[in-house]
Amino acid sequence: MSSETRPNGAASPRPVLFFDIDNCLYPRSSKVHDLMATLIDDYFAKHLGLPEEDAVRLHKEYYQNYGLAIEGLVRHHQIDPLEYNAKVDDALPLEGIIKPNPALRRLLEDIDTSKVKLWLLTNAYVTHGRRVVKLLGVEDLFEGLTYCDYSEIPIICKPHKDMFARAMREAGVDRAEDCYFVDDSFSNCESSQKLGWTTAHLVEEGLPLPPKQASKYQIRHLEELRNVFPQIGSRSSDATDDRIQLCHGVLLLLDRLLPLGLGDLQLLLQLFDVALLVLFAVVEAREQGDEQLYLLLLPVNVPYPEARTDEHCDLASYVSYAERTGLDVQSTVYVGTRYEYTVAAALAPFGFSIMRVGGKSDCGIDLIGTWAVPSALAPIRVILQCKVASRGTAIRPGIIRELEGTFIGAPVGWRGAGVLGLLVAPKPATKGVREAMGRSRWPMGFVCCSNDGVLKQLIWNRTAEEKGLEGMGVNVQFPQGDSKEDPPPAVRKDECLAEGDKQLST
Repeated sequence: MSSETRPNGAASPRPVLFFDIDNCLYPRSSKVHDLMATLIDDYFAKHLGLPEEDAVRLHKEYYQNYGLAIEGLVRHHQIDPLEYNAKVDDALPLEGIIKPNPALRRLLEDIDTSKVKLWLLTNAYVTHGRRVVKLLGVEDLFEGLTYCDYSEIPIICKPHKDMFARAMREAGVDRAEDCYFVDDSFSNCESSQKLGWTTAHLVEEGLPLPPKQASKYQIRHLEELRNVFPQIGSRSSDATDDRIQLCHGVLLLLDRLLPLGLGDLQLLLQLFDVALLVLFAVVEAREQGDEQLYLLLLPVNVPYPEARTDEHCDLASYVSYAERTGLDVQSTVYVGTRYEYTVAAALAPFGFSIMRVGGKSDCGIDLIGTWAVPSALAPIRVILQCKVASRGTAIRPGIIRELEGTFIGAPVGWRGAGVLGLLVAPKPATKGVREAMGRSRWPMGFVCCSNDGVLKQLIWNRTAEEKGLEGMGVNVQFPQGDSKEDPPPAVRKDECLAEGDKQLST
């Protein structure tokens, strides 16, 4: 990492992605924050001569009023800020808590630094900030560090606008729209968003979500930055997946055409030339943001994961397997697996071609495959999560977060552009689920499929429409000869999928 302050006076040709450090680059669940709070309370009590209860109260008050407890101490009690840092931040036993994080390093290394500059922005002093990133094993991946200078009076820190102005100055960026920022603090994110920065508020999994979002984006994991900040680019990720898919498709083509070219070296070379041209076209379409062309060029025959078992592959074979092995039909395993196969069979008439992949380490994905939609230039890749709620239990909005997680953990071939996530359950989506799905930036939908395979609801969000479901709808289908106004009481009306006036299924 370069020197922590580098006001070079020249505007950077690259946007800057600013990372907070504490409770952001490492999880809050590591309890570093709790240890720090204890040391701060002890400092208040010893140096101000306060009872423990008053020390805790004043610490909280200064933190809320100034963003940092130390600023209140300097303002009102004239303490030595560097002594405070030595007794609090630098006294933390971090070596026994924070370890190198290979996943974090992979995420940071994958960011295309030819398109964006990585920079640290912390309210800690320089010694603590550098110590943390060194322990995490990512110090060399950042070009600089903007920290809270405890030797300055007054102390300037987030969420004050002057701290963000300092960060821009030191990182060499002039325009707020070229600033991207991730932090776990609500007030810091709210302030940066108001200043025009593109901000993601990190709310760690397990913590309650705020009543209102602090910023445009709200994430549970740093991995989600790949999707909320697509402008930062990627060295591999989606591009690697696409190349794997494309190469697989090319190999399938060659496998079929190679017999025709045996003994004809010229024809064989021409086949490889075509493969390279298609590969370059995919890369160019992706870089230029031409998603429709990009999806068209991707092969239909993406590599499917291996089946979990050879014992069963559909509903009929699973029922037979359960009878043969004496599987308890009341068990959660039987009920869940049977429902997954039921869903696969129920969706088949609607253009879905899906297989069951659920099992241990499935990242919440139960079914995977493609959906042939006439309006899409190529079949839409789909990942499905099935939820068999117990009787009387509704599907809650929080399940949408789980579905969002499946996009990150999806296998090769089902990541990146053109992938649709579907949540499937026996009960219709509640208002809360629909609203949560509508807020999601991921393309997703909800399918209500009864335990006996009757589809009752199929809805999707705006992002899914933009990915190829524009103009699609669910219509009510009546038996021939019956009217909508007066259907026979013994005849059940069915829902069918349609695009415009064209019915896609019966």
